[in-house]
Amino acid sequence: MITMNPEDFEIKDTVLIKYHGDSEEVIIPDGVTVIGKDAFRDCESLIRVIIPESVTEIADNAFRRCLNLTDISIPESVTSIGDTAFFACISLKSITIPKSVRSIGKEIFENCKNLASVSLQEGLVTIKELAFAHCERLTDITIPKSVETLGYIAFLGCRNMKRVPMTLVDGKLFYQPEDTKNIPDFKMNEIILERNYSVRIDSEVKYYLIFQMFLLNVDSEGVSDYIKKNFPKMFRWLMDNQNLEIIQKILDSGNFITKRNIDKFIQYAIENQKHEIQILLTDYKYQHFEFKPKNLKL
Repeated sequence: MITMNPEDFEIKDTVLIKYHGDSEEVIIPDGVTVIGKDAFRDCESLIRVIIPESVTEIADNAFRRCLNLTDISIPESVTSIGDTAFFACISLKSITIPKSVRSIGKEIFENCKNLASVSLQEGLVTIKELAFAHCERLTDITIPKSVETLGYIAFLGCRNMKRVPMTLVDGKLFYQPEDTKNIPDFKMNEIILERNYSVRIDSEVKYYLIFQMFLLNVDSEGVSDYIKKNFPKMFRWLMDNQNLEIIQKILDSGNFITKRNIDKFIQYAIENQKHEIQILLTDYKYQHFEFKPKNLKL
């Protein structure tokens, strides 16, 4: 059983101003509603902390540079977590943000180099800039649909991420492709935020982002115009990557495949052994372009 010295806690009203002890395991006193700014900052002895259900807010820098912190559970009473609250907690490996939390601050987990698992729950609305920057062991993350604001370069330097949530536009989330190491974030943001499709970047990345916008119906007229202008090479890119979801959406739209170009795409699918795509295109050709004799009147 953990026993705590009340004198280790500096509490004013219901705000924990500062922890002055050096225990490895800490139980925050029940009745505390706010873990205040810098309350545990640079507390290198801290390994485990238990937060009571009375706490509703974790303020800025609350656990900043707690280098040995490995175990912390955030109760569902907490509604907000401030800027840099867990900055450089390099021993933290996993954390769950409960559905009660509406906002997580900027640089909240920046430089948590061993953080490999993060669970974000529906109800979260705001993720601020650089929130997970340089979390090098983080490989994947799912952003809840409730999120409306994703801060700038929230995942900068997460070099092992399989897919990186990039930004939100009109409530729509984009995942940037994996291989973007040589492409500045501002160029990708220029495409998505400023709708500037003339940006000169690797076509693999550019096509990926524009097709994502097409799927999400963002700037539908501008995106459609760009796809029409560059359709042959963009559609071959889709076939090469076997992206059946977007190919089906292209077919469903009826805006790009024509009687003049469909045979070329079918031939390309045959030559490159894209059999499933070949079947899709052949069926589409039969349904939309093949000659069908009129009913004869006897």
